[in-house]
Amino acid sequence: MNIQPPFNFGTLVPSMRIFLVRHGETDWNLEKKAQGHTDIPLNERGVRQAVAVAHHLRNLGRFNVLSSDLIRASETARIIADQLGSQHQESHDLREQGFGIFEGKAYAEVGQELDSLSEKLQVPRHEVQPEDGESAKMVWNRIQPVIDSLYSDTIIVCHGGTLGLALAKLLGGDLSLARSFWFSNACVNELERQRNGFAKLIRYNDVAHLKGIE
Repeated sequence: MNIQPPFNFGTLVPSMRIFLVRHGETDWNLEKKAQGHTDIPLNERGVRQAVAVAHHLRNLGRFNVLSSDLIRASETARIIADQLGSQHQESHDLREQGFGIFEGKAYAEVGQELDSLSEKLQVPRHEVQPEDGESAKMVWNRIQPVIDSLYSDTIIVCHGGTLGLALAKLLGGDLSLARSFWFSNACVNELERQRNGFAKLIRYNDVAHLKGIE
């Protein structure tokens, strides 16, 4: 894999901190169903998880808080932003991959469907687009403007699949790297983007702040 800096700044810029947070738990997470664009709210434990993340990050100061516009992510982000006294902005670009006709099915079944389509169409899995849905490659492309816009300390709250793609981009990897990552609900991932444009991974899938509520 040819690793390149994920940013093209032309001139050196100050380092900054980026936190990637997965939304709190939903009932569909418990049932291991693919949510995609289906707008499932946080359940009771998911709200407690969001509060725990907010309490954990409360001393960061006024970070920018960006999130997906789907309620499970936007509500998690609002709770965090309120604790930090920060503004919260939503973006459609940070949504989870749309699984179309597969939404509501078990993750394992969706994976089998995508693998089957990949073999049938003779294309890589990340190029498989479910009916009424998106391919992972499409999500990879739609989050690029968000990554390009990161010029100050930022907390991004979104979804497991989208976080994997974002982390792969920030680390300078390619799309296939995203499948190496897995994220727990309400986990915290911390990166430092250095002056040379590379991002250094400080924490991955940290859930220590959830101790006592699980």
